[in-house]
Amino acid sequence: MGSISSSKIKALIEQELPKIIVQDPFIRDFILRTVPDCYASK
Repeated sequence: MGSISSSKIKALIEQELPKIIVQDPFIRDFILRTVPDCYASK
């Protein structure tokens, strides 16, 4: 089984994420719940 580099994963996310967010409410909600944990509020 081959492995995929993190740079390829990041490129794939950048390419596919906008479409996935529109098409998959679960992923959209997951991202909206996750992002605030990564950034301090102003």
